[in-house]
Amino acid sequence: MKNILFIHQSAELYGSDKTLLLLLKNIDKTRFFPVVILPNVGPLKIELEKENIKVVIAPVLKLYRKMFSPKNIFTFIKDIKNGLKIANTLHKEHNFEVVYSNTLAVLLGFFFAKKRKIKHIWHIHEIIESPKMFSSLFRKILDNKSVSKVIYNSKATSDFWNSKNSISNKSSIVYNGLELPTSNFTDENKTAFRKNYFKANDNDVVIALVGRVSRWKGQLILLDTFTNLQKSFS
Repeated sequence: MKNILFIHQSAELYGSDKTLLLLLKNIDKTRFFPVVILPNVGPLKIELEKENIKVVIAPVLKLYRKMFSPKNIFTFIKDIKNGLKIANTLHKEHNFEVVYSNTLAVLLGFFFAKKRKIKHIWHIHEIIESPKMFSSLFRKILDNKSVSKVIYNSKATSDFWNSKNSISNKSSIVYNGLELPTSNFTDENKTAFRKNYFKANDNDVVIALVGRVSRWKGQLILLDTFTNLQKSFS
């Protein structure tokens, strides 16, 4: 059985959190033993523990825009020491063969895998165009030989990070999956849902936004499109 250390940036239940939860709910536990490090207690920790998955709270070394102040840099350096200490303690107990970092936001997996010379898989869900310093830094980190494999969630993400370097030689695209509903949702159910929940008639178009409201996700482009379409359509 392979012991894998999973490191994730948050304990919420947004997109990347749910992706990790779905992966760990369905991982073959006869072949893999997962241990998860999260930065804090939250809904994701609760859901993982329902699946009898071991969760440990530790600094995950999350990179953020406002960290470049003397106080925050000092805290980050302190967190490196504390995070590695906890990861090393877990390693003594489980002897991890693989480290899996979920999202670019966490650097603990990179430092730990590099120090211990363990295979490191980095699952990238985001495109970081600015600040340019962060974008350039992450490209160099991903290109480091201590990162064994890079997984992208889309072709757009792959195209962005694979430009101007050799990351493509060790990268793959793995699209996110969804759990199929266990109950049958009939046409009658859909009609009733549209009518009662959305107050929509048969001619109305109902659009669902699967994800959080964020500028770079393109909701403003959609609103601009609606504004133009309203000139010709109801």
